[in-house]
Amino acid sequence: MFERGVDIEIVLDNPGSQIEGVSYSNGWSCEEVAAEMIKTMEEQYPEASNDELKTKVKDNLRVCYLKNLSGNKLASKNNVGLHSKFFIVDGVCTYVGSQDLYLFDLAEWGIAIDDANMTAKIVDTLWNPVWKASYHDGCDYNEDRVMEILDVDRDRHGKATDEEIASMEAGIDLEKMRASDLYNDDEDQDCFGCMIS
Repeated sequence: MFERGVDIEIVLDNPGSQIEGVSYSNGWSCEEVAAEMIKTMEEQYPEASNDELKTKVKDNLRVCYLKNLSGNKLASKNNVGLHSKFFIVDGVCTYVGSQDLYLFDLAEWGIAIDDANMTAKIVDTLWNPVWKASYHDGCDYNEDRVMEILDVDRDRHGKATDEEIASMEAGIDLEKMRASDLYNDDEDQDCFGCMIS
C-alpha cells in the first residue's frame, strides 16, 4: 500500500457476532485494525510523516464490518459473522480457509489458488457481492480516530518469542516440554509445533 499504492479492502466480523452460540468476533474495531496496519507501515517506513500515513489510510485503505443486504443483523437478530478467512492478492492469487492470523492450537485448513482466471471468477461471484453489501455506506471507522489510537499497545504477549506465544496459546508448559525425551532442540526446525509429538 505504501510503495505501490495498492488498495486494501478488509471486511471484518461484527463485534459480538456468533454462529450457533460460538463467537466469531476478534473483538477489534475497524479503527483498531486500520491502526495496526498504519503502525506496521510506520515500522517499515520510519521516514514517513503522519500526514503521509493518514493520506494512505484515506486513499488506499477501506475497512468495514460484514453486512448482508439487510444490514449487520441476521434473521436470528445475531450480528452477521463468518468463520472463513479469504484473501485475494493482486487479482492473481486467492486463499480461502480457516487459518487465523494469530497463533492458535487448532487444525486449520485452506486452499490457495494461484490462477488469475479462477481468481477473477471468485472476485465476481464471492468478493464483489460481499463488498457491495458490506461497504455500501463506506468505512466503519473515522480516519482521525485511527491516527489518535496509534500508540495503543494491542500486543497481549509483549516481547514474547514466537515459541513462548505458541506455548501460551496452546496451554503448553515449556519447561516440562523441554525436559521431555521427545523434545527436539534442532534450530533448523521450521515451526514450534513440529517439536511437539
